Amino acid sequence: MLARDAQRVLVTDGARDTTDASADAVLTLAPPQVQALRVTGAGDTFMAAHMAAETRGMARQDALAHALRTAAAYVAGGPEH
Repeated sequence: MLARDAQRVLVTDGARDTTDASADAVLTLAPPQVQALRVTGAGDTFMAAHMAAETRGMARQDALAHALRTAAAYVAGGPEH
């Protein structure tokens, strides 16, 4: 995707590693492992948490980790964010 001129790419795949990539950095983190009680809306929850974290000035790696924790809590049936 970056080779096709995307400025930034976030790739998630459920419980597998998540990557935030741009021309200057590629960050990959594993999401917390949780018992999945719901999955519909997990991607939206992840993206909203990620965007909100970066908007608040959180560093890229911290924003990615925050989004993964938030999405994992949602999938595990925790409070919606």
